Amino acid sequence: MSKEKEIILKGIPAAPGIVTGKALLLDREQYVIPKRPLKDDQIANEIRHFKDALIQTKQEVMEIKKRISEELSAEHGQIFSAHLLVIEDSMLIEEVISRIKKDKLSAEYIFQDVLKKYIRYSRRWMMNT
Repeated sequence: MSKEKEIILKGIPAAPGIVTGKALLLDREQYVIPKRPLKDDQIANEIRHFKDALIQTKQEVMEIKKRISEELSAEHGQIFSAHLLVIEDSMLIEEVISRIKKDKLSAEYIFQDVLKKYIRYSRRWMMNT
């Protein structure tokens, strides 16, 4: 009989409550978004592309939330409210657009980079609370 050491993890819960079991920890990126440089005349189009992607993503998340709420419960559907908050976060959106203009890199790469920064800040904050 093997004795496993108990590990307590802190984080932001997706749902209230306590659970015991094996946790899947993803520590490495599963995919890499390459740095795609932009020319000056491509920046406005890239920003439009980013804004259109936000609108489409929001619609898709709202549809998933609705479907999950109907098929499971409204409580289960609420997890997607957090996704919507990220998609609608004006500070995040403004930072991405500013970085596209300044760094002249693709929206996908900049968005990923900004999200990583927010995740790092969140982890630090969680560790200090």
